[in-house]
Amino acid sequence: MLLRRVIHLLLVMLVAAAECRAEEALPVPVLVTHLETQPLPPLKPEAHEAESNRTRAEMFAVAEQLRKQHGDKTNAWPPEVWKLFYVAEDAHTLTVARRDYEPPETRLGLADSAEDFVRGAGANKAMTMVTGADEASLVVQIIGRRRASASGPTDNRYFIRFRLVPGAKMTGARFLELTQGYKWDNLWSKVIAHPKDASGYFELEAGSPASYKNCAGMVRAIVEGFIRARLDPATKK
Repeated sequence: MLLRRVIHLLLVMLVAAAECRAEEALPVPVLVTHLETQPLPPLKPEAHEAESNRTRAEMFAVAEQLRKQHGDKTNAWPPEVWKLFYVAEDAHTLTVARRDYEPPETRLGLADSAEDFVRGAGANKAMTMVTGADEASLVVQIIGRRRASASGPTDNRYFIRFRLVPGAKMTGARFLELTQGYKWDNLWSKVIAHPKDASGYFELEAGSPASYKNCAGMVRAIVEGFIRARLDPATKK
């Protein structure tokens, strides 16, 4: 009797796992929306600089300590060690983001960028746009936009801050599994904050030298790149 129950439980688990993977088959259902976040109290420029210097120094100190404990080959660090570094790194990147996204105008036009993302995704084979979080495996939340001066014509001038969140069709644990070790940082995107647990999300920033519309396309390309790297059956994981 006990053996029969164990076999039944294993069959249920296998079916559930198969259903989970079936929901992840391309195209992945994605909801794109905008989210108005509560701004933090404004700081004077010297306060921003002091806080940035403090968190940068703490980040370097943590990195040095972790190297002493776990070696200079960071590729060999286990996820638990990286989590310790991410706490310090996120404290610094969030400090910089607080300064960059403090002006009120950075919270304008968010819905426009969400619409630009969706408008350009019509022929996308990696994802399909849905209108509710209960239908989505992934949710993209546009939370900020900013423009900055650039020294060269190919340097990024337009930036969109966004969050990548698991939808109802993806558990937080599965989201963490898929994002583990994925490289977000490149010339057009960077991580602002990592998820600390299964209820978390990635906060990222995309950049473009051209326009906010083009930058929304970069956000879409970042999400598509992640989907193809982690969920496309044709891609070796």
